Amino acid sequence: MNRVIFFIAILIVLAIIILLSKINIVIEYKKKYKDDVFVLSFFLYKGLIKYKYEVPSVDTKGTGILYRFIKEKGKKEKKIKEGKEYTTYSSIIDRIKNVKLFYSRHCSLIKKIQNFLRCKIILKNLNFNMKLGTGDALQTSILTGLSWTFSGIIISFLYQFIKIEKKQIIIQPDYKGKSINLDLYCIFNVRIVYIIVIGFTVLIHFIKNRVITFKAQKCVGG
Repeated sequence: MNRVIFFIAILIVLAIIILLSKINIVIEYKKKYKDDVFVLSFFLYKGLIKYKYEVPSVDTKGTGILYRFIKEKGKKEKKIKEGKEYTTYSSIIDRIKNVKLFYSRHCSLIKKIQNFLRCKIILKNLNFNMKLGTGDALQTSILTGLSWTFSGIIISFLYQFIKIEKKQIIIQPDYKGKSINLDLYCIFNVRIVYIIVIGFTVLIHFIKNRVITFKAQKCVGG
């Protein structure tokens, strides 16, 4: 009996440790001239459990976008998949329409998740460095000013929902060149228990919708 109680106590302690653990999400994006690199990483326990998705090159075609991707996992970033995918512009438009439709149908669910996550997600570090030039000094100055204004609006919006611990934003004009160079690095973390709560919230929402739809169809059929 004592062994059973001890075993249950260990399971409870492990469950609490896992639930209170934080999952880290790292977003990296670099654009230099025509080269684009996008990296999305998830890791737990200082990288002991890690999953990484990298898009090292993007090629814009006449009818769509061709990109190469690399998937890796583990602390040593063992490559598990590599390949190329092609996405047409029409499919991108369809996805945007589907997102808008989903939002209109499940607006209450999205607002509920937003309210629940308010200030529960922590932005540990935000580094944004941009250097831009249009080839015209006046246009470059105007565009730089607009970029600063736009970045200020985004930061103000983020402060409403997440806690920002450290940030550095640099936007520089390039009066000699004609290009846009970007370097973005940000790391978020959120407790696993919050993700589980959101999962249950979504599940309950769709179950309720299914029951309501079923009852409505039954009334019509009856």
